[in-house]
Order: sequence, then C-alpha cells, then structure tokens
Amino acid sequence: IYELAITPDGRSVVWREDAPTTGRDVRMASLDRPTESQPVRVSNWDERGIALSRDGKWLAFTSNESGGTELFLCRLEPNGPRWAVTQGGGSEPRWGANGELLY
Repeated sequence: IYELAITPDGRSVVWREDAPTTGRDVRMASLDRPTESQPVRVSNWDERGIALSRDGKWLAFTSNESGGTELFLCRLEPNGPRWAVTQGGGSEPRWGANGELLY
C-alpha cells in the first residue's frame, strides 16, 4: 500500500496499491470495515499521485493512459467517469488552500 489518505470526514481511507495484473490502482475502504475495499480507479494503466479534495468528494491522480503522464479528476466513487485536466503532461496534483483550485 502506497500514498495513503484519510477522507476529511474521517470515515474512509484511500490508497494506491500495486496489483499484479493491473499495475498501480487506487482503492478505498471504510475505516469501520477496512478489509472490504472498493476500486476507485482500477485499469490497465498506472494510476498514482493521488490527492483528495478538501471536501472529500473528488480525487485528482496521474495516469499514463495517454502514453505520457497526465492529471485526471474523478468523483470518489468506484470506477466512475474521469476527466483529463492537463494536456502535454502533469504530475503530483495538489489542491489549493481554498479547495477549489488544482495545481
């Protein structure tokens, strides 16, 4: 397990793990039931560099899906839609102090 984050409400944990068949993936679990994890981003690409929004509803991450490393944004839910937020490269996403800007 790598890149661990606790949601702002203190109820869930989000992490990146190295999976033998899919590479780097992002999963989450309730702190009340940590052995029952759910996929947040599981694909044939490497998802990493996770950053939770201040409200805990969004996850920024990097992926090599496009062939290079780009930043993506998704809701904190199992394998829901994701949106590219960079073109031409990006890494290590961080949320601004106001919780609305992504760097």
